[in-house]
Amino acid sequence: MIYQSPKEIACNYLRAMLGPQASFRPGQWEAIETVAIHKKRALVVQRTGWGKSLVYFLATKLLQETHDYFRLTGFTIAFLQSRFAI
Repeated sequence: MIYQSPKEIACNYLRAMLGPQASFRPGQWEAIETVAIHKKRALVVQRTGWGKSLVYFLATKLLQETHDYFRLTGFTIAFLQSRFAI
C-alpha cells in the first residue's frame, strides 16, 4: 500500500472531478484540513460559486479514506455518517 498525504488524496479527487489542471482556491484546503485532519469545526465563508460544497465533499472523502486505511491495516474502527433524503 502506497501512502499518500491527505492533501495528495484531496488533490487527486479534485483533479478527477474538475480536470488535471484543477487546484484549490484560497482557503479551501485550509478548511478541509481543519475539519478532516485536525478534527475541528470550521466556518467557511466564501462568495457564491467559490466552491464551498467542494470543501464539504472533500472533507468527507478524506474522513472516509482515513477510515478505510485504518480498517485495511487491521484496526477496528467505526465511521458514522448521516444522510438526509429529500
